[in-house]
Amino acid sequence: MKRMFILAWVLLVTSSLHADEYYDFCVDGIFYNILESNLEVEVTDSYYNTYGNPWGGPAIQIPETVEYMKRTFTVTAIGKQAFMCVNGRHNTCAGVYLPKTIKRIGDKAFYSFYLYDIDLPDGLESIGEEAFVDTKLTSITIPSGVKQIGIGAFRGIVSLANIQVEGDNAIYDSRDNCNAIIETKTNTIIAGCTNTSIPSNIKHLADWAFNYTQFEDISLPNGIESIGSWCFANCDKLKHLVIPSSVISIGEYAFFACKGIESINLPQEITIINKGTFEFCEQLKSIEIPTSVKSLGEASFDGCISLQEIVIPDGVESIGGGAFAGCTNLTEIRVCSPTPCTIYENTFTDLQVKLSTLHVPTGTIDNYKNAPFWNKFKYIEEYNPSSINMLETNVNEISSYHDIHGRLLRTPIIGLNIVTYKDGKTKKTIVRQ
Repeated sequence: MKRMFILAWVLLVTSSLHADEYYDFCVDGIFYNILESNLEVEVTDSYYNTYGNPWGGPAIQIPETVEYMKRTFTVTAIGKQAFMCVNGRHNTCAGVYLPKTIKRIGDKAFYSFYLYDIDLPDGLESIGEEAFVDTKLTSITIPSGVKQIGIGAFRGIVSLANIQVEGDNAIYDSRDNCNAIIETKTNTIIAGCTNTSIPSNIKHLADWAFNYTQFEDISLPNGIESIGSWCFANCDKLKHLVIPSSVISIGEYAFFACKGIESINLPQEITIINKGTFEFCEQLKSIEIPTSVKSLGEASFDGCISLQEIVIPDGVESIGGGAFAGCTNLTEIRVCSPTPCTIYENTFTDLQVKLSTLHVPTGTIDNYKNAPFWNKFKYIEEYNPSSINMLETNVNEISSYHDIHGRLLRTPIIGLNIVTYKDGKTKKTIVRQ
């Protein structure tokens, strides 16, 4: 009992030492740390943030200089985690006024701080990683002197509607009034917002670029080559997205928890569906896995509760653990390769291997019944993967095509089709490229 009390006391004390451990002095409720230049200081916290004000409060004014022990110090930086939310408390502030002497804003400086307004000074040179995550900013202007912006500096700002980079910035731009921050040299969007319009010459979308952005659709121009990790994660309102054929890589968790998206096309050049790429896309009803794909990462489709059927192309060599965990309505699994690919004990759930039907190419049922973890499936059926040839030679006998959800198609699509013949018979067929 005594040990538990001591542990609780230690946790309580250490959790409250946000600024106290890392400041040299405090003046007017603002904590400072002396930098190596000796007469320069960075802000490490404020009395306002440490002790909080649950009803919100006035703007915080950071001075240009501060006097302490007969010395005058110039305030040149907002330190790492200086105003970061502590222990889950979200302090609210109308604004923070930064002096023109500020050159650096550290990593997570305003992380989860409910900040509604800030003017970045002209002398600012760098913004740290995740500096403004989950703030309440509606607009941001990047000064011309900024030379470095860390990964995810503006991610998770649901309210952000306007982004501009001053025109004479040598490193970043907002070309064509696109409402985004673009790294000029690499043509990479590093931060976007609800009103972003992606210019036609963009090559890359950086990690976290559109995280939590509240748009229903966005046009990705042909020419984009990569989509970064977590790029569109938590875009709850996103329903439709066409990925151009120029894309060759999609990062981990790129579409994590895009709960409104119903369908998505994947370009034929990608070789990997990464870890968690479509995890918790709860409305995703269908997806065509390109024949170029070699592996499906861990949890790549975990939590896709609307997914009823999946077709695994014959080029897939491995499927990661938990890839289809949480796909509670997945009843049809169709593989195109005669040779079972590598899967793991938890690639499919216990319920899936008990109740779902595994469809395998004609003549390969024994291969799957003898393959590790595939052999757990209770229901395994064979199908003819070359049935598309019959469609092509007997096309006059066909009445209509439907997708797996019963939607009428003008022509067959790549993947699984339901074909209705003029004699009333129906047949499932696989169309390969």
